[in-house]
Amino acid sequence: MLRLVAKGAKLRCAEGKTPTQLRVSRSTYVVDSCAIANVEDHKVGENIDHFGACTCMQNPDVQSASSIAGTLTPMPCKPPAFSTWTPGAKFIYQEVDGRSVRALTNDSKCNCGYGPEIEIVDPATDLTVDAGSSG
Repeated sequence: MLRLVAKGAKLRCAEGKTPTQLRVSRSTYVVDSCAIANVEDHKVGENIDHFGACTCMQNPDVQSASSIAGTLTPMPCKPPAFSTWTPGAKFIYQEVDGRSVRALTNDSKCNCGYGPEIEIVDPATDLTVDAGSSG
């Protein structure tokens, strides 16, 4: 069974050194005292903070420092943007600015603007969604 993702979910970047927590843009969808996220909760600084040190060679700071040092040199994570989370819940939507937006499920992933994948390692809720409800 999939789980809905809530405020405070633990996220990990494939090229970051430190996990971070998800913040939810709107707390209008609350179930069992959990503010439920949606696939549009992917904005830098608003929803997702940095992941500590970055080791992605597509990051210009990492590329430059590594070139100077002659070895991979992690630099502070400063993501330019994140893609929308996919896939989200297939049949569970939130109303956002007059549109229906998929609720976020723990199988969803997004990408940093430099390329690395961001995954949800702890959805911060035990609220389950039937597996047939995603994709």
